[in-house]
Amino acid sequence: MATAGQIIFRSMIAIIIILVAIIALIIGFGVSGNSSNIVKASTSVSRIGDVGILDCTFTPDIKQNNVILWEKVNESGIVYRYEKGEDKLTDQNAIFKGRTELFPTQVGTGNASLKLTDVTLKDAGTYKCTVTTSAGTANAKMEFRVGMYSPVDVTSPTNRSLMCSSDAWYPEPTVRWLNKTSGANLTQDYKPEKGLGIAFLVNLELAITIEAEYTCVVENALAKGSVDAKLKASGQLLKESSLQVLSASPHLLHQTPLQGPLLTMAAFLLTLL
Repeated sequence: MATAGQIIFRSMIAIIIILVAIIALIIGFGVSGNSSNIVKASTSVSRIGDVGILDCTFTPDIKQNNVILWEKVNESGIVYRYEKGEDKLTDQNAIFKGRTELFPTQVGTGNASLKLTDVTLKDAGTYKCTVTTSAGTANAKMEFRVGMYSPVDVTSPTNRSLMCSSDAWYPEPTVRWLNKTSGANLTQDYKPEKGLGIAFLVNLELAITIEAEYTCVVENALAKGSVDAKLKASGQLLKESSLQVLSASPHLLHQTPLQGPLLTMAAFLLTLL
């Protein structure tokens, strides 16, 4: 005959087994790919006058009953709406009229990204991408950064100097000449010139030592351009340039209504074990 202690011990083991089973069911239901819609939106960058892409993706829905809504935070009206396979733009903000479209052949694969033509500085800001599928409604916010950036070049005005140049940047960039080997900054307090409109022009000359290697870096919040340069004693200028557009990590929102509470409940049950 089992003692009272043994009965209590066995009861506790049974309760633990039941709780573990419940947790497994909760987590399995909460993260099931077939019962959740996940929307991701990431920071996008565009030059003034270019075609900008506002990035947004969602979990593909086999039923294809997708509603995609783009809004700009603190702006009245919508930026764009897609429903039942076509545009729904009756309440579109006038500043976006005739400038927006999706990639319709890619919606079925989960691409809700928005193409925005003739980008202006006023288009910069925070946008919200909301997607409704048979699995539910979810949204994510993203930053759209707008400005100017251009390739960086290096020339040799004399056999003892290098000139770093670039046509148009906005916001105002920082410009640095670096010793490529040591990384030491060889310039101080340089201010780019004002060009036409809002653009800043870069023209920064550096006195050099022949055969040494240097790097010119031009950078703002949108992009980073650089050129590695070396002037040989023969007068030959060796250089290699790059232009990198900067962006941030994606924002992520899981939006099945029950998933958050279920996972919270699972965490609570774990504390009981």
